[in-house]
Amino acid sequence: MDSNSVWLVYLVMMIVGSLICFRGFRLYKMVQFLLCGWLGYFLALQIGARLSVEGTLLFVIALAAGLIMGFLGFRYYKAGMYFSASISAFLVVFSFFWRQAMALGKALVEQVSGAEHIFAFGNFFQTVLLGVKTGADVDPLELVLAGAGVQPEGLSEGFEQIMLLLKQGVLWAAVAGLLCGILAVAVGDYVIIILTSVFGGMLLNLLVEQFIVLDKALSTAVMILFSVIGVVTQIKRERQKG
Repeated sequence: MDSNSVWLVYLVMMIVGSLICFRGFRLYKMVQFLLCGWLGYFLALQIGARLSVEGTLLFVIALAAGLIMGFLGFRYYKAGMYFSASISAFLVVFSFFWRQAMALGKALVEQVSGAEHIFAFGNFFQTVLLGVKTGADVDPLELVLAGAGVQPEGLSEGFEQIMLLLKQGVLWAAVAGLLCGILAVAVGDYVIIILTSVFGGMLLNLLVEQFIVLDKALSTAVMILFSVIGVVTQIKRERQKG
């Protein structure tokens, strides 16, 4: 990489780091504007195409829908924060119960597959035929499982445990999603400000280290300094505009 390219990289790092560190909250709202705008534009295109709208009219309608959705996303950004935090919390909590349910399901599958020879067509047919000859008043599947050394009651209890875990997962995940969504609306602004300030501070600190050799403690202190200045600057700006 030649010297001009290196300086260009440094310039980009300085601009991006400064924007994220000192105007990260505004950038977040702009990103939400772009995401909501793209979603509105895309949905309008799909709906318009299904309604046989074509050409310039379709583009104008989609563009208008995109701008409106983008404005709503920017203006009511806390709704996006609520859904983002709520969905994320739901997935994190539910995944905990899902892993437990899948582990239990895997154990049940291994229990059955450990005696998979009994499920071969010939063995299955012989087992069912034996039950018919002896007049056994049981389900053919129970005969097969018994022949494989697998207790049907154990499988039934296992399936019930799996369903119970999944139901509990949905319940607790819904509660966690609701609480995190409310929390995000209440203090989400400050969370975004702190996270963007820290990330921007890391970029600016990395830029400083390209010119000055810093030990670990001093490097951390510089990053914290940038982050604190970023937090104070962003909070002050938002309070003035609020």
